[in-house]
Amino acid sequence: MGRIPEEIIDQVLNATDIVSVVQGYFPLKRAGANFKAPCPFHSEKTPSFVVSPVKQIYHCFGCGAGGNAFHFVMNLDKLTFVEVVTEFAQKAGVAIPDVKEHKSNSFQQKYYELCELATEFFVRHLKQDKSAQEYVKQRGLTSEEIEKFRIGFIPKEWSLLLDAAKKKGYSEKELERAGLIVQGSQGWRDRFVHRLMFPICDIKGRVVAFGGRTVSDSMPKYLNSSETEFFKKRSLLYGLNWTKNEISQQKSVLVLEGYMDLIALHQAGFQNCVATLGTALTLDHVRLLTRFAEEIVISYDGDQAGVGASLRGIDLFAQTGAQVRVLMLPQGYDPDDYVKEHGADAFKQLIKEAPFFLDYKLEKLCGQFDAGSPYGQRDIARGMLDLIQRMDDQLLKNAWVKKCADRLRISEKVLFSQLVTKNSYPQEVGQSPEEPKKLPKPDLLSIEGEILRFIFEKPLFASQACSELECSDFEDPTFRHIFEKIKDLSIDGAWSGLPSLMSQLQDQELLSFLSALSARPIDLEQIEKQFQRSLLRLRRKRVEKELKVLNDRLAALERSNEDVGQVLQQILDKRQSLQEFEL
Repeated sequence: MGRIPEEIIDQVLNATDIVSVVQGYFPLKRAGANFKAPCPFHSEKTPSFVVSPVKQIYHCFGCGAGGNAFHFVMNLDKLTFVEVVTEFAQKAGVAIPDVKEHKSNSFQQKYYELCELATEFFVRHLKQDKSAQEYVKQRGLTSEEIEKFRIGFIPKEWSLLLDAAKKKGYSEKELERAGLIVQGSQGWRDRFVHRLMFPICDIKGRVVAFGGRTVSDSMPKYLNSSETEFFKKRSLLYGLNWTKNEISQQKSVLVLEGYMDLIALHQAGFQNCVATLGTALTLDHVRLLTRFAEEIVISYDGDQAGVGASLRGIDLFAQTGAQVRVLMLPQGYDPDDYVKEHGADAFKQLIKEAPFFLDYKLEKLCGQFDAGSPYGQRDIARGMLDLIQRMDDQLLKNAWVKKCADRLRISEKVLFSQLVTKNSYPQEVGQSPEEPKKLPKPDLLSIEGEILRFIFEKPLFASQACSELECSDFEDPTFRHIFEKIKDLSIDGAWSGLPSLMSQLQDQELLSFLSALSARPIDLEQIEKQFQRSLLRLRRKRVEKELKVLNDRLAALERSNEDVGQVLQQILDKRQSLQEFEL
């Protein structure tokens, strides 16, 4: 693979706005001159992920993640640098020389191509099959929803997609790796047969998997793609790529159990929905949803399985501090059935009346144990305190303890005493959030760090710094390495800024350090004065080091009775030059 010229990389970077890039994944909130959001790289309750439109970088004060627009997409989508630059170049209309040479030969690109090929294949067969068209009509799916959600169909034959993909040049190994075919008793065959097909997309709208609903009595009724390296059920939600804008506008999201429920509610006017993919809600799901919504409403079927699914997610909500309500449908209904029978207004009323998750949990515990007996009160209180203990917000803790005390008719003081003696609880198994990185870092407040911060803020300062400072003036190896890079990237002492520097780096620790250094506040009114002062201090420090070397040399010459005249003169000259650096 060839190397993309640096001038092309800078051109693509200059044509790319990091705020727009990040908002393509989740909404940002204005915070002064910057934008903030919960960090996508680790679990947190208070937003610490900051995007700077001026500096065109991002930095998380929680986990330390940082970089430019390229690094954001690389780390979130697990793409290579060349893949990201090529993608952005196409969007910006920037031509990359010898594009074929730089095109990634990784399987990831083929994976997306195969999923798109399969989607078009399924859509085409739905349009051609009259029985399938009759089925979707009976299910109440409109042509608008079919087109929007790219619903398709695959007939009752065993190798239709396999044969079509092989004609396009794809191998059986590639199709298996993409989850589209399986090994049967008589060889390779399609994974999906005689089913209505629903493409499952990632947040960028790329098809990464499929859900298939049988159109006959065959089992299983619903079949999803097997998990692959690019499709993980525990971190993906069906429909979010289509509904994220509406969710952001309403600041509320409705979580459903399946894609048919989502499409039915979408048709009924509820366009802020997502659906899980045959799994219970996970911490990854909740983290993802809280980037878009302030309120999460869970609507599961009104049967025992639905009750169990709603209860399994409650611990996660307490951990994240999310504002969550639970909508339980009447027995025997799913959202699709309920809306069709009772109408959209009745469903809206259910949403309004849905209790907060701790109220829901409290009532379930009161139904499980005898709230009128001391032992029942003890068991109910323990169950509630287990959840309340996980919350960070002390005001919410106090409010829920009071509510429990009122409901159980016991003393608030007793509940509070039990609460403070409880130990912290572990996260959901397999769902521990990333620990913030604890990396040894240079002193951000040092003179060397200050000079680099001033250059990051005002790239024109690089010209003077490069002419007056030497790389050896930076004692810290990290600072020295950064300054060396600035000098290498400078043309006539000028350079294009921090995002350009970051494009030359791949080390995540160094990128994190750079974004942290740049994120420190600066008094812009005093920046010129402070920069000149720091330059003088670093130059003076250099002379002081040189003077120390000369003094050591002088002492050695005196011990050996050698001529010290030349060294003495050099010492006098250095001492004289120190007067130039009076601050």
